[in-house]
Amino acid sequence: MNAGRAREAEPIVREALKLHQDIFGLLHPETLTAYNNLAANLFGQGRYADAEPIYRKVLALRQEVLGRKHRETASSLSNLALNLMLQGRRSEAEPLNREALALRTEILGSEHEETVSSLNNLAGNLQLQERYAEAEPLFRQALSIRTKISGKQHPETLVVLDNLATILNKLERFEEAEPLHRRAYAASIGILGDKHPNTLVSMGMLAGNLKKQRRYDEAEALERRAVQYMTEVMGEAHHTTLAAMGNLGLTLNYMGKDAEAEEIYRRVLTLREQTLGEDHPDTLSTQGNLAYNLIEQAERANLAIIPARAVLTGWLDRWNIRGNDARAELQYQREIKNRRHYFTLFADAGWIAARDGPDQRAELQEEVYGALQRAMMGPATRAVAQTAARRAAENEVAGLDELLRQRQSLANQWQSTEALINKRLARIQQRPDRRLKTLRQKKAALVEKIEAVDIRVGKDFPQYFAMVRPEPLSIAETQAMLGPDDAFLMVVPTQMGAHVFAVSRQDVRWVRSTATRKTINAMVKRLLWDVGANVDVSNIQAAEWADEGKGAYPYDRSTAYHLYQQLIGPMRDVLGNKRHVYIAAGGALSGLPFGILVSAEPTGDDGDPAVLRATRWFADDHALISIPSIQSLQFLKQYGSEKTPVNQERVSFLGFGDPLLDGSAEIRGGGRGRQRGATAGSIFTANGVNAEAGIANVDDIKKLARLPGTAVELEQMRRALNAPPSAVLTAAKASEASVRASDLTSARILAFATHGLLAGEIEGASEPGLVFSPPSTATDKDDGFLSASEVAALRLDADWVILSACNTASGDGSSGAPGLSGLARSFFYAGARNLLASHWPVRDKVAARLTVRTIEIARDNPNLSRAEAFQHAMREIRADRSNDSEIDTWAHPNAWAPFALIGEGT
Repeated sequence: MNAGRAREAEPIVREALKLHQDIFGLLHPETLTAYNNLAANLFGQGRYADAEPIYRKVLALRQEVLGRKHRETASSLSNLALNLMLQGRRSEAEPLNREALALRTEILGSEHEETVSSLNNLAGNLQLQERYAEAEPLFRQALSIRTKISGKQHPETLVVLDNLATILNKLERFEEAEPLHRRAYAASIGILGDKHPNTLVSMGMLAGNLKKQRRYDEAEALERRAVQYMTEVMGEAHHTTLAAMGNLGLTLNYMGKDAEAEEIYRRVLTLREQTLGEDHPDTLSTQGNLAYNLIEQAERANLAIIPARAVLTGWLDRWNIRGNDARAELQYQREIKNRRHYFTLFADAGWIAARDGPDQRAELQEEVYGALQRAMMGPATRAVAQTAARRAAENEVAGLDELLRQRQSLANQWQSTEALINKRLARIQQRPDRRLKTLRQKKAALVEKIEAVDIRVGKDFPQYFAMVRPEPLSIAETQAMLGPDDAFLMVVPTQMGAHVFAVSRQDVRWVRSTATRKTINAMVKRLLWDVGANVDVSNIQAAEWADEGKGAYPYDRSTAYHLYQQLIGPMRDVLGNKRHVYIAAGGALSGLPFGILVSAEPTGDDGDPAVLRATRWFADDHALISIPSIQSLQFLKQYGSEKTPVNQERVSFLGFGDPLLDGSAEIRGGGRGRQRGATAGSIFTANGVNAEAGIANVDDIKKLARLPGTAVELEQMRRALNAPPSAVLTAAKASEASVRASDLTSARILAFATHGLLAGEIEGASEPGLVFSPPSTATDKDDGFLSASEVAALRLDADWVILSACNTASGDGSSGAPGLSGLARSFFYAGARNLLASHWPVRDKVAARLTVRTIEIARDNPNLSRAEAFQHAMREIRADRSNDSEIDTWAHPNAWAPFALIGEGT
């Protein structure tokens, strides 16, 4: 592993190769082994790009000479995969890892040491792609088999043990990981010595665990020793040494030793640029660490813009050359999510540079505006973009819309099939797994079908692939898109503050609040708790908040006003008297309806209904419309207009609700005594074929509470729109089969009033979805649960989709989470132009009034936009005194503000 010794050996290895070729010829197995040795030598020097073509040549020749099903061919696959992984091409390496594992399992059996190495390598690949939950069971299986065939103290067993512990660290199970790291490290010292490369790697892994537990002094001592020994044994430029140096730099940063950390980062950066290249993920990671380090040094913070721009540009360059196949697309989506912090890092560095260099402000403002748009891009933006691309394609070539829907369905099937393969691999046995073979065949067939669709799309509508990866809009493009009475507000919290852009046709302003992401998260959590949303709050904190405020049902208006001052106050001049304000918010703010912010300093008791009614709410200042991103608004405006032929007769309304369930009838209500965080119980089978197929447990669905108020709500909507009685399907008619059988494209307004369940809200639910009347026997077409992916497969042409169910709007608000639930964005993908979705459980009486009055006001006042009609309806609910009591009032935001209007809105 010593790179210096490998360089010395290279001429000898090349001479040996020449001799083998002269004596045996190119195709002799001994010559191929000599070629492989040369590739291994270059690999050992860290010259991965030089080694790659030789590994590829050896693989091709071994397949030709020895055949595909040969042990040496499998080794070549594994070698090439590892080479690509270390070049940062993890997604490209994954199918090679899988093929090597499959071949070795078939040729050597699942308990051969080479097979276990392939299993460990595949798990390591998933780890590098940050797919930790998928990697953990594979590492556990590798450890189990390796222990069985080699024993607990074998060096390779210890490597897998450390790998498993590292995954536990990634999953933030630090206390569980530490004893595994210590066991591996101690055993490695005893077996291999304290300076063996395996021991040094194990030492670094233990240090990383201690660092995660904030035991920095212990971590620093280990990391300094690891760097010293690795430099002696492997050389300073070896990738393992550089990783250890970078880890030491992070520890020093955490300890406030910023100057020393900067020196280390710069050295690591120089060596990684020389050995890996400027666009390698490890190089870019070092640039990011350097930028964070400089921001922490107040006197040098203005220099952070240089590495921050380098890491941003580097990732964009990598993404620009990525392919369009299902695997590449999935990896692109993962990387966008996992690299959001680099975009917000650039925004923070740009803010400092603009502050210290006002002559650069205009240029930096434009760059930061684009970077923050990229930080906001997620599955919701993609769903809207895909819908727009399909509609554009259909205008060009008849039938392409359906073909692109098929492509997305195939991609979803491919993804779920690969997840099932990983699950099977995690419990592979000695005997062949027939189900695993079938799944691999299915995945291969799906890949062929996707490739066939892509060839057709590439020929007939090549711009599709660019449209589904939208580029940021410039400030000028945004202004040109906005109407004279429109404004756009983008809010993205970071660890340094919250960046806020306000854009109107006439003006633009960029500020960064003093409130950090942590502070904003705390304020959002308090406000959401006050309105009854399901937020994670300790019993002590909940008890403290419950005792605060005077009156029937208090709302913390001081926090709502403070958050308004931080985010909206500085933008008042830009927003002015605009009728419509579009809002795209990131992080925890994505789950907060901005209308419940207070725009004037509050006075009086927070629980007095009269005081709440007199409060100046941000919802009254403008008609607020939520959007996933500004690109989504562009797509909705450009491609969202109705394309229905004039000769096709359309109905005004179609509604589904009040499914036939066995649970006690439940009225959705509010007030201070309401429940938070209640869940409906598991709806997915825990094991068996149905669990793999994603079929809901019918018996568990039947146990959910009946919701009779939803039938009343749908009936009132029907009457308001003068739709026939057949437009409402309730009880037994409110089935998943009925939804699939209905002509959903004919309805201008679609309403679903039922239980809405989010992914992770209940045990076993892998997707969000809507509950319907369950059948007697579940099938993949009707199990009483319409999941988000099944919604995406529907065909809609609705001006408005109303989701009158619990929690249908918000993402989870965590770092990197999408700002819109999977369920809501699936309706966009299916063809909805606007959504009315909820952020917390909706009251029965309010749901009926609010949705129906919005429809009626829009119907009776054609000069009002949908957003303004919705704004008027909320005011009516708040002004209604008939429900005031000692414990409740409709003047509370819990009653009038659960819904958000998402879409184009005007």
